[in-house]
This record gives sequence, structure tokens and C-alpha cells, in this order.
Amino acid sequence: MSSRLTATVLIIAVFAACFLSVPMADVSDADTGVDVAEIRVHTFTDSLEFKTGNGDTVTLVISNNSTADGYQIQIQTSITPSTKMHADVSDYAKSLDPGKSQTVTVDVSADSTAVSGDRTLTITVTVTKILGGEVTEGAMEIPVKVNSNYSSEGYYNKIMGIFPSPFTDPIIAAALTLLVWVGIAIVMNIAVRWILTRMARKDGNDELRKDARSAGFFVMVLVLLFGIPAAIRVWGIDERIVATVSDIVAAIIALNIAYIAWKIYKVVAYDIIVRRDSDNRIDDSLYPLVKMIGKIIV
Repeated sequence: MSSRLTATVLIIAVFAACFLSVPMADVSDADTGVDVAEIRVHTFTDSLEFKTGNGDTVTLVISNNSTADGYQIQIQTSITPSTKMHADVSDYAKSLDPGKSQTVTVDVSADSTAVSGDRTLTITVTVTKILGGEVTEGAMEIPVKVNSNYSSEGYYNKIMGIFPSPFTDPIIAAALTLLVWVGIAIVMNIAVRWILTRMARKDGNDELRKDARSAGFFVMVLVLLFGIPAAIRVWGIDERIVATVSDIVAAIIALNIAYIAWKIYKVVAYDIIVRRDSDNRIDDSLYPLVKMIGKIIV
């Protein structure tokens, strides 16, 4: 299979992945303190907001307001909706003497492919009086807002994610966005081919001219690969699909860049070592060696 056909098939496969669909997320409220028997649990964090692939912390201050009784303490956390969300409690003293307090940290994070939206972090504190064994439970809630790098928010039904579309159907805006990217890709193809062909054409080196054309074509593919995730965000497809497509695209882009770098390297190395070196300051026989070294590095 030729390299052009392979690239074309990959683009079609990536774009075809966009036709799946999955659901989105919920919203909740919170407060910042709770009394559990004689134990006061308080935080100065009213809410959390961060991007997918990142996280934040909630610092709890747990105080035993009793002057006589000690308590055993158990802290549990949950996030709703919980998909691809994590809440971990730092180590803490499992018992608290009268009049004492301690600080506990809750680390909250979202996977890179989590959906954007509002969640509720619920912190449940269970206390047991050491003398007597009475068990009391209380909970506090903190709102968590997750922003996704793959969300359509701010991009939906906007051409190139910038200009509001005159059409109500977002697929038209997505198609126009992709069309703009195609135009940019074609211009880049022409520009790269022209620049590299000028370097190679004077000596009539057919291999280098072929490399110039190939580099131009794969630069066009590279630009189109950037355009696909942009277009489907405009379309409004669920960000989990956008994330999956973006990961596939990123892998193809890495290979594509390596291939382009190799083709450009060959043309530029030939231009410097052979064509421009009219005074023979560099031995032309070094070109195959330089080309081999470049191939290994790339």
C-alpha cells in the first residue's frame, strides 16, 4: 500500500470514529461544615474547579469540641457522578482526644478523558465515642466543576470554533470548519512543495523532487489531522469521543511529523552539502553518511 493511500485511509478511519455517541454528566450543591456529635468538621473550600487530567485538594479541619470524651474517626469520600473521578484521603489520626484537632487533606482528580460538567464531592465522617461506643455519622458536600479540553463548550456550532454559524444544524458548521482546514492544508502542501522543490530542482535530482512532493503531501495530512478534532468539537460530539479521536490523531501526528522531518532533512542536507557548496568545502561523499545519521536520529 502506498504512503499516500495509507495516510488517506487513516484520516477516513479517524473521522469515522466520530459517529458514536455516549451520555453526559450531572449537577449538585454543597456546604462547608458539619457537626458530628461533638466533632466539628470544617473546610475553607467552598468549591473546586479544574481541568481534566488535573485535580485539586480540600483541606479539612477536624476538631473535638468535647472537654471529656475522645472519639474514633473514620472519613470516607465519594464523587457523583463518579466515572473517571478520584477522591483520596490523606493519612489521619483514627482517634481524637478531647480539645484536640487535626488537618486532613482530600485529593480530588479527574482522568484526562473524563467528561466536563458538575459533580458533588461527598465527605462522610463517622465518629464513635471511645467511652460508651455511641456512633454518629454526618456528611458535607462540596461542588466540583470539571472542565474538559475536549468539550464543545465555546466551540459548538461556531465555524472554526470562533465565528457563529448562520445555520442551526451544527454539522454544517463542522463541515465548513473542516473545509477551512482542508484549504489551509492545500496551501501548506503547495508552499512546502514549492520551497523544497526549489532546493532540489537545479541538479535534476529525481529522488529529492520526489521527497519534496512527499513532504508537501504529508504536511497537508498533518494539517488535516489537526482539523478533525476541531471539527467534531464544533459538531458537539461527546467529549469522550473527542478525547478518543484526539488520542488516535496524536499518535498519527507523531509518526507523521517524524516522516516529514526525515524528508525535509534529506532535501536540506543535500542543498547544504552538495548544491550550495560550490567551493567544495564539504566533500560530497559525506552526503550519504549525513543522510544515514539523520535517518537513525529521526
